[in-house]
Amino acid sequence: FVPFIWLWRCIYHNCVEKCLRFTRRQANLFLNGAPPYSCSSDLTMVNFFVLCNIWMVFMDQARLAFFPPSADFPLAIVDFFVWVVLVIELFCEVFVRPEGYQIMLFSEKAYAPSTAQFITRFHLFGEIIALLTFVTESVCLFSRSECSDRLSFSLFNALYMEVLGPTRLDAFFGRAFIALVRLRVFGLVRHWKNMWIHNTFITMTPTGLKAMVGKQNHTHVIEAEEKDMGLTNAANIGTALMVINSHRALIILWAIIGCLPLFTVINVNGNANLISVNMV
Repeated sequence: FVPFIWLWRCIYHNCVEKCLRFTRRQANLFLNGAPPYSCSSDLTMVNFFVLCNIWMVFMDQARLAFFPPSADFPLAIVDFFVWVVLVIELFCEVFVRPEGYQIMLFSEKAYAPSTAQFITRFHLFGEIIALLTFVTESVCLFSRSECSDRLSFSLFNALYMEVLGPTRLDAFFGRAFIALVRLRVFGLVRHWKNMWIHNTFITMTPTGLKAMVGKQNHTHVIEAEEKDMGLTNAANIGTALMVINSHRALIILWAIIGCLPLFTVINVNGNANLISVNMV
């Protein structure tokens, strides 16, 4: 049995003990929050605005699908608070644009990273409409109506008209309002685009002339200038591709999930479900 005992000791010392030591070390790191198990969070105003946009995009559908009618009033209060925050953000975004911004859009600086961070008329138009459709969910706070009622300009009423009609015009108005609701995604896309531009180009490590400060060699300075010019052109091209592609993606997305359902109203009664009407 001596060879078997020797083999067992070799396996135990070389495998089992190493696995146990590795498991203990990883468990210690995990319990103490050390890398690679460290976790941290940083809440900024940009994060807060993004959370408000996420609330605006998804909360109405979640309220109708998962929450009881008794939760409509407190959720309407939160909706109104989120709406006020987003209105203030949109006003500030317009206010901080530099003088001559519209002229810059037709110059060589149109797609510079520092210019592309400001809100454009494309996003401004879409987000204004999105906020107008969102504020209707809080109208019950300032009227005699209950927040669980089917108000005229609400997602609840639009879904009701889309599904039950009963006329083609009712179905069209329901689908048209839902198409406007889909514009709420514009704010999220704008924040994602700005985050990408900021992390890719704005916070990029300085090179070129900044790295050549203090050098007197004229050849090195010229090479640094050419390098900076190449980086600037690359940044402008990358930013232009990001801005244009984000606009195209938004238009295509809205056309598919917002405008395409409008064509279904050409069916009889706007493709509405008339079972409840026919049962009367």
